[in-house]
Amino acid sequence: MIPNQNLRDSQHWYFLAEKFWDLLDLESSLQAMVLLSGSLGPGGYVQQAIEGSERLLRLMNFNKVLTTLQIDTDYESYAQVATKRQMLLREDLLRTIWGSWKLNVFLRINRGFPFNQISDQLLGFEPNLQFPSSDSAYNVNLSLFDTNDNISPNSLKYRTWKDIEEELRLASTNSAVYKSFNDADLVIMAIKTVEDIM
Repeated sequence: MIPNQNLRDSQHWYFLAEKFWDLLDLESSLQAMVLLSGSLGPGGYVQQAIEGSERLLRLMNFNKVLTTLQIDTDYESYAQVATKRQMLLREDLLRTIWGSWKLNVFLRINRGFPFNQISDQLLGFEPNLQFPSSDSAYNVNLSLFDTNDNISPNSLKYRTWKDIEEELRLASTNSAVYKSFNDADLVIMAIKTVEDIM
């Protein structure tokens, strides 16, 4: 039993977020926007969901979030200096960004045929953005750390869309390659396919 029915109302959370917006750091504000936009759309507040997604992209651009997430081939050096907390925050941020893109695709689907672009100010598919770790690894503290609780450099070898496409090509001749895809990869691949069809 929920004591306060406002807790079920997405508008209630939207107004609370607006009220305390100045107290949120960058990561928290991005996460709040994705969560709020995700709950407002299905609740019938589609325009507010779109505006939240547009605001998220502007905030990301002003803070150069996508640029700061790029570690490319320097992941071993990063593993030597990163703390556990930094690694978890980085993974959270990757998941937030991918969550925003997924939400934008779903908002477009929910608008119905002919599935036109909702806004040119929404985060699009970012082929150079690293895919997040698997959901199961993330839920058990990422599996980023070895038995001594040190960051494992191999766990930082994030894949991008280019890597996924190459693995898909290899999978057509070697079915064992399919086992290299994790749950988070498959969700992004499925939503990307839907987006391409639209």
